Amino acid sequence: MSSLDKLKAMLNRAPTDVVGLDFASNGVRAVRMKKTAEGLAVVGADMLPAVAMDVSEDSTPKHGGLVLPANVQGRFAAVVSSDARAVLKLIRLPEQLDLGHPEQVLARLGIDPAQGECRVGTQVAQPATAKTEALLLAAALPESLATSMLDLLPKVGAVAPRFVGLSSLSVVNAFHGDPRLAGYETAHGLIHIDQDFSLLALFNQGRLSQLRTFSMGMATFMKSTMEMLGVDEETAAGVLADGAFDISHLIEQQTRELRSQYVGCRDFMERGENCTLKKLHVSGPAALATAFLKGAQGEEAGEEWNALDGYPDRLPGSMPDRYAAQPWLWSAAIGACLGVLEPS
Repeated sequence: MSSLDKLKAMLNRAPTDVVGLDFASNGVRAVRMKKTAEGLAVVGADMLPAVAMDVSEDSTPKHGGLVLPANVQGRFAAVVSSDARAVLKLIRLPEQLDLGHPEQVLARLGIDPAQGECRVGTQVAQPATAKTEALLLAAALPESLATSMLDLLPKVGAVAPRFVGLSSLSVVNAFHGDPRLAGYETAHGLIHIDQDFSLLALFNQGRLSQLRTFSMGMATFMKSTMEMLGVDEETAAGVLADGAFDISHLIEQQTRELRSQYVGCRDFMERGENCTLKKLHVSGPAALATAFLKGAQGEEAGEEWNALDGYPDRLPGSMPDRYAAQPWLWSAAIGACLGVLEPS
């Protein structure tokens, strides 16, 4: 093999060392994963300070680059955002949609092209059959937001950008790629409550069947809990994290739309695909997860889920002790890593 061929082979080699960076309003969650002959492993995680994104076209960066601690300095980076301007939908296609024309996809996502350039990604979740419509998973991320995140990557070092996407989609990817669920064909679902969003994803026969995203997240519950109990942000965070107070009435009010959507999507899938949802996984702060698990009904069984527990072989000291009770924090960053290490 010539020197040039060796160089090409080296450059085309699949990444084996990736840091996932999940940009949320309360901080940047960083998770480093490696792929070895033994499989995938989480080798480090940390929470970095929050970064205020200024995505106006004529803005100049007002912040420096991210400073990555040594334990999360991967060779490649996968960056994702939970910014409300990013959109993720599972689209049913009774008609033909030309995926070569992004403006058609943007129209189905409810995005006006005049708002600015977007990065658009699509994947057929289920092809059309004689009896069913095609399902298209589509995502759009404002180009200015993508550029802003990439500009934050360290300017010194070997961290090279490999993927830019959405936090919500990365959570779905982490769930679908969880090794504990490998080969799971029975209908099951996920409700995930993150800092800035919530999502509902239902699967049947290993394929995504229903997907909804919501702007309601941990931040929404924090504000309501502070107002109801008359406490500061730190105390409210503790209440939601450990369920020390009974705030079931508040949770019922705040999650009404999410619960209603879940019941509707579950019933639609069960009727349309002649299946029965057997297990509902719930991910999020303890108080919120417990409330949903108690509400599991019919034949479905409730179970807590987080992506981190799918990779138990971790180095001692690789995870921050102060976030030990909040494993859900790392799900999107893990899903971002999987998108690079194990592309579907």
